[in-house]
Amino acid sequence: ALSKVVVSTDSGPMHVAAMAGASVVALFGPTNPIPSAPYGEKHRILHRQLDCSYCFKKKCPFSHECLDQLSPSEVWREVEMVLSVSGLEH
Repeated sequence: ALSKVVVSTDSGPMHVAAMAGASVVALFGPTNPIPSAPYGEKHRILHRQLDCSYCFKKKCPFSHECLDQLSPSEVWREVEMVLSVSGLEH
């Protein structure tokens, strides 16, 4: 709850952070962000729509392209967006 922003994959900690009131930058790979996104409007979702999207597989036959295409600089831009919208400095 005291975090300015939490970066997380689609997981239980992502939902706990959102429920505690933190802003979340959520990284979605093989799961569907529509039913699984953190509840609320102050969150940012990063997801790549690929032919294999929503496979829900734990072992990827395609080298996890869905997550590997999310660059650290893109994630950081989303963190900065959350901080600027919230009026917070980093």
